Amino acid sequence: MSFKNQKIQLLSADNLIPELHYSLYAINWWFFTNKKNHGDEKQICIPIRLNMKVQIELNKTKFIVHIVSTEDNIKPGYICESDNTSRIYLTASEAINETYNQFFNTGTRYSGPSILGFDNENIIQELLFDVLFYPFKITIDKLSILVIKLNFSNNNIHWSNEQKSESY
Repeated sequence: MSFKNQKIQLLSADNLIPELHYSLYAINWWFFTNKKNHGDEKQICIPIRLNMKVQIELNKTKFIVHIVSTEDNIKPGYICESDNTSRIYLTASEAINETYNQFFNTGTRYSGPSILGFDNENIIQELLFDVLFYPFKITIDKLSILVIKLNFSNNNIHWSNEQKSESY
C-alpha cells in the first residue's frame, strides 16, 4: 500500500555508519528494489539508517517507527513508539501491524517498506543524500552476490615478455 506524501514524514535520518552499511552484514542495512523509469528497470538501494524515525498517520492516528540495532549490530530492529510494550520487532511490517492491531483490533496489514517511506520519492532522496557508494546485488538463478565496496591497488604489475605473450 502506498501512502500520500502528507501522511508520511521522515522525522530523522541520522548518518550512514560504515560498520553497518559497508560490512559483513550490510545486506541487512539496505533495502533493494527495482524502479521503472521511462520503460527501463533499474535497481536502487536505500539505506536503513540507525536511529531513523518515520511518522505515519493511519486511521487518524499517528505512529512513529524508530530503527534501532539488534544484538551486535547484525540487523536493524524496529520499534513503534506508540506500542505499549515498546518491543523491538524484526521487521517494520511487524512493528506497525502489531501496534495498529493493538489500537484498532483489526487484521489490517501494512507494508514495512511503505511505512518507512521507501516508495516516497522525497524520503528516498533524503536517505540517499550523503551516500558515496551504492551497494549493488548481482543475482544469477538463486545465487545473489552483494558488492559493498570496490578497491584498487597502487601496486604495479610487472610482466615478463614470456608472460605477456601467453596472455594474448
